[in-house]
This record gives sequence, structure tokens and C-alpha cells, in this order.
Amino acid sequence: MSHRHGEIVPFNGAVVKQAFGRFSFGQVIGLLRPATLPILGTAAPFAGWVYDYTGNYLLAYEVFFAAWLLVAVSISLVKLPDLRR
Repeated sequence: MSHRHGEIVPFNGAVVKQAFGRFSFGQVIGLLRPATLPILGTAAPFAGWVYDYTGNYLLAYEVFFAAWLLVAVSISLVKLPDLRR
């Protein structure tokens, strides 16, 4: 699962820059990284627990998909300011 995390990094940077501007970029990214640590640190053990309990990873994939879907919907509802002015 962790090999897929690299695909989201450029997206995070683009969204943070658009929402907060380039002058606040470092501070915002610095605040976001610790917030993602519990998620990244528990995803693999959760998937292992699901496999041990059920014999497959289906439930883990469903939970991860639901979480990503929730994030995608949440991001789509955010109105980003126009920083070009």
C-alpha cells in the first residue's frame, strides 16, 4: 500500500499552494505531515489484522477506498481562492 503514497505528494503540494499561497506553503505542509502520520502508520497493521481475521484483504481495501472517496468528495467541495490577483 505504501508504494502508492508517492502519487498523492504532487497533488498535495499543488492544492496547498493554491489554497494558501507560496509564502505559507512550508508552514502548511509542515502542519499536514504530522496529521497524516497516524493514518500512514496504522494502514499496514490494519490491513494485516483484517487479513488475519478474515483470510483476505477485501475489508481493508473497502475501508481504504471509502476513506479516499470521503477525502475526494471533501476536496471537491472546498472553494479555493484565486491567488492570481
